[in-house]
Amino acid sequence: LQMASHIAKGVESVDGMAPVVQTVTDTSFENVLNASAVILGSSVENGNIHPQLQSWINEDWDIRQSDLTSSKIGAAFVTAGGIS
Repeated sequence: LQMASHIAKGVESVDGMAPVVQTVTDTSFENVLNASAVILGSSVENGNIHPQLQSWINEDWDIRQSDLTSSKIGAAFVTAGGIS
């Protein structure tokens, strides 16, 4: 969560923005729908995003509502500590 916290500080520097940092176990797709922007982040696990984030995307991200998410600002980041 350290990188996410640093990104949140940058978001806070924009007038009117109030970032919320959550883990996939503490959030829902409804939170995505209610957000102005979404930034997903993960550690690198064997060359992939963390299995919990991948599972959340596959199981909880409602692709049928893509018309509600396609106009949102989005970003992603990963962090790695070495060769995986």
